[in-house]
Amino acid sequence: MVWNSGGSYDGDWNHGKIHGNGTYIYSDGGKYVGQFQNSKRHNYGTYYFPNGAVYDGQWVNGERTGYGTMRWSNGDVYEGQWQNSKRNGQGTLTYADGAVYTGPWVDNERSGQGTLTYADGSVYTGSWVGNERSGQGTLTLAGGGNYVGGFLHNKYHGSGTFIYNDGGKYVGQFYEGKRHGQGIYYFPSGNVYEGEWLDGERTGYGTFRWTDGT
Repeated sequence: MVWNSGGSYDGDWNHGKIHGNGTYIYSDGGKYVGQFQNSKRHNYGTYYFPNGAVYDGQWVNGERTGYGTMRWSNGDVYEGQWQNSKRNGQGTLTYADGAVYTGPWVDNERSGQGTLTYADGSVYTGSWVGNERSGQGTLTLAGGGNYVGGFLHNKYHGSGTFIYNDGGKYVGQFYEGKRHGQGIYYFPSGNVYEGEWLDGERTGYGTFRWTDGT
């Protein structure tokens, strides 16, 4: 069947509707090979997008819904659950640069408890909100250093503990990625500062204890 719009269909029909197995070539260059129900993509099939992306998986009433794999032309690959043609539910997205996220999705955004391994080898495990690190989590940096605590908009925020690659350790409050508020810093030398911080600097009232007792 060829339409004036430029699209064509080759496959099964039922009572005047596309129904069963078939191949539909769309006027924009997209192509679907799989199952149809009442003229809609339904059950299982593969869609080849005009831009080179390919989706292979389940469909419900014309939408990518269920389990499926999407491969983009830039090299990104997602395998997992879909709803209404968006990533929804558990899934793994492997990015072209080597980064990998495994966890829950809501409307194409990382949301809930998930793990992102960055291209440089750093690893974040924890809470995501709207595609950002927000809530409680753990970030282990590839170059050394480990943070456990609160995040907001991808930055250290709230109470947390940061162990630095030189052996130093900070336990206290953070604000927008910096030591801010009350906190204790344990220097690699054994010295300890306990007190107020502002924008990452010791500012305000505090107590400094040296290892030699001074």
